[in-house]
Amino acid sequence: MKRLPSTERTRITSAIDRLAFGPRAGGAKPLHGRDEWTLRVGERRVLFRIDESKRTIVVTAVGARGDVYKR
Repeated sequence: MKRLPSTERTRITSAIDRLAFGPRAGGAKPLHGRDEWTLRVGERRVLFRIDESKRTIVVTAVGARGDVYKR
């Protein structure tokens, strides 16, 4: 995130903050074959996990669409 321009960083941070109100309703989609969800923020993707028992969202990756899914 530190390498991103401040405007993109702000957009991504705002999108992550909105996940607190409803991670499934904010346009996030589950990834097939993985225990993660993806959220599109412009050209970037935010990958995260939902921990229902702790009621938390753990961001696992932020990056360009072509790179973030390669793991």
